[in-house]
Amino acid sequence: MPKRKLPYTEGDWIAVPLPQGGWAAGIIARVQAGHILLGYFFGVAFQQIPGVDEVSNFTPSQAILIRRFGDLGIRQQRWKIIGRSEVWDRQLWPMTAFVHYDLVNGRPYKREYSDRGGGIFVKETACDEMTAKPLPEDGLWGARALEIRLGKALSG
Repeated sequence: MPKRKLPYTEGDWIAVPLPQGGWAAGIIARVQAGHILLGYFFGVAFQQIPGVDEVSNFTPSQAILIRRFGDLGIRQQRWKIIGRSEVWDRQLWPMTAFVHYDLVNGRPYKREYSDRGGGIFVKETACDEMTAKPLPEDGLWGARALEIRLGKALSG
């Protein structure tokens, strides 16, 4: 059975519906094995789905969330592909390290994943709170959970 082509690729801008109405914008920075994506999401709520020209000037440093997430929202067409920037440079949108807090002792751990398409977990090291604080939260987010988290971030 032939593989179906995915409806997205690295460098695609996406519109995420917000629970309170409107749309948040993000960019797919990595496409990993198993329909797992890495996205950078931005702190602007749009009333309508924005055009590429409205989002393509966002930079990684402007992201309010960086998350690994599943593609169900895109495949169900609740999330919309806005389009692609004229120039895509994946090195400008890195596979960042993440922080994980141990549930038993509360200690932070820096987690790193491979940058080579597979998104394979490669390294975990204990770190202090100063190192952990700026890192995005580790985990694999579902579409609805990410919609809710973005909605909260943009409403208050």
